Amino acid sequence: MGGVVNYNNVSMKILGISCEQDAGATIVENGKMVAAVNEERFSRKKLHKGFPELSIKAVCKIANFNPKDIDLIAISTLNHVNYIGFKNPTLIQKLGEKLSTIKLIQAFLHSNVVSNLIKLIIFILQFPYRRNLIQKLRALGFNQRVYFVDHHDCHSYSAYYTSGFEDCMVITLDGAGDGFCSKVYLPGNKTLKEVHKVPFYSSPAYYYAYATNLCGFKCGREGKITGLAAFGNPEITKNIFASRINYNNKKIQFLNYGYYLNAEKEYLLKALNGSTKEEIAAGIQSLFEDLVLAYIKDLIKKYRNNKLTKLALAGGAFANVKLNQKISELKNVEEISVFPHMGDGGLATGAAYVLLSKKKLIKPYTLNNAYLGTDYTNEDYIQALENNSKSVAYSRVTNIACTIAKALQEGKVVAYFNGRMEYGPRALGNRSIFISAKDPSINQWLNEKLCRSEFMPFAPMILKEKESEYFKNLDSKHKCTKFMTITTQVTNKALTNTPAAVHIDGTARFQSITKDQNPVIHEMLESYYKLTGIPAVINTSFNMHEEPIVESPRDAVKAFLQGGLDILVLGNYIVERKESDKLEFLKEKDTITV
Repeated sequence: MGGVVNYNNVSMKILGISCEQDAGATIVENGKMVAAVNEERFSRKKLHKGFPELSIKAVCKIANFNPKDIDLIAISTLNHVNYIGFKNPTLIQKLGEKLSTIKLIQAFLHSNVVSNLIKLIIFILQFPYRRNLIQKLRALGFNQRVYFVDHHDCHSYSAYYTSGFEDCMVITLDGAGDGFCSKVYLPGNKTLKEVHKVPFYSSPAYYYAYATNLCGFKCGREGKITGLAAFGNPEITKNIFASRINYNNKKIQFLNYGYYLNAEKEYLLKALNGSTKEEIAAGIQSLFEDLVLAYIKDLIKKYRNNKLTKLALAGGAFANVKLNQKISELKNVEEISVFPHMGDGGLATGAAYVLLSKKKLIKPYTLNNAYLGTDYTNEDYIQALENNSKSVAYSRVTNIACTIAKALQEGKVVAYFNGRMEYGPRALGNRSIFISAKDPSINQWLNEKLCRSEFMPFAPMILKEKESEYFKNLDSKHKCTKFMTITTQVTNKALTNTPAAVHIDGTARFQSITKDQNPVIHEMLESYYKLTGIPAVINTSFNMHEEPIVESPRDAVKAFLQGGLDILVLGNYIVERKESDKLEFLKEKDTITV
């Protein structure tokens, strides 16, 4: 990042922007996030990449700021990667694939010096790209100074400043960004000091991406591999992957003995010939866990003298909820915090914090909820419903929480849209689909309704005060369970009362809910508990397969109709399809007692 920033007061308003995969924008004021969204929600293009004009306008509207109210602008990533994938690779990617098959070149690519050199060359070549971004900002009325910020600095600062940890280790890990796949930081003088890094070519996340592609899933859908892995035997394919990517504990570095992108994918295609998708997923998940756990153990040993350590984590690798569980249960890990938008979709937030940290007067705070997006009015709800009056009937109710609880008790599928949209890849209650977790067959039929993969587990949400009755070993995980960024083993009570929320491996990725976090959903869970004796329900994202989570009332009505769901909640309005049972359950809506 170039330039020196002189701050006059702590109340600076920083606009953070990312144009990378899952582009978006964030505003940080007084050291705290006040608005954060991603472009895919508005464009309806999954993992949208490019200048996030709609997101920039949205965060300014949410925060009630005009462009002139912003003090500084930070844009994540020094070297923009226009495309990473296996179809239609760029010229640079093709060159990288050819060079990676040469052993001498491979050795050079494991060097920090070479990674820094590549980073510098690309940075110089991309001057016109950065100038174009600044021109686009000027066209929107932003005349502030613009700073470009290192990719892994963005990840690390987002993790650290929202963790609530002052004394911790910060670790980033992903496929690649600005020449590296991982960086490690220690807090000092109210900022972060980089102490370790691993070159991009050595990234184990590449191999997770290769496995994702070989199993037939699109780029960016690595979470499907995590879910599928529980169905396979890892020993059948693990050694094949281990012969290509491994870990050197003396260097504290991953080592890639294979090739790059399509060249390596073609090699693996032949080596794994005859293996099932389940075996491929299980093998790469098991190896990935081994590599990252060994890396973190050595980092704690070297930089923390094996002391009990809190970890703040960000980067796409930490979207892997099973890996996060294993990390949290390491002997020398006291507690972990995973930034809720841990992948590249969260870079805009980190970019803002990098600038703000230069003042050295802000401290980490605990991010208690991720409801940082757009909100809508009753008038917006009515407009969306009236535009679909031929298809839906609706009614306003006085106690929406109790009404939803009653519908769930009756086995209905409830799509819920209320309050501010969540930031990040998880639906955390405000753009969600709810259903009872009693019937394990819903993993089949509800996934079919939503056109999703049948093996993907559904996640539960539970009253915070009841979580220890259903889930084990929670002491190190409380920062993560608010945001569904970790799995944990379930108890026998969970197996009995919420079987639909338990994956085949005996784990669940749950969300705990307090009244302070989300009063309406907390009341709904309390009401459901009084009706059924169960304090948890299924919470899955409100979207159809391969679509972003719904952003507007219009999106909500469309997805509700496409999914053939039973009930839609828009604010305090209950909506059903006209061809359904004519709102039968509403006859008692105002007399429900629990």
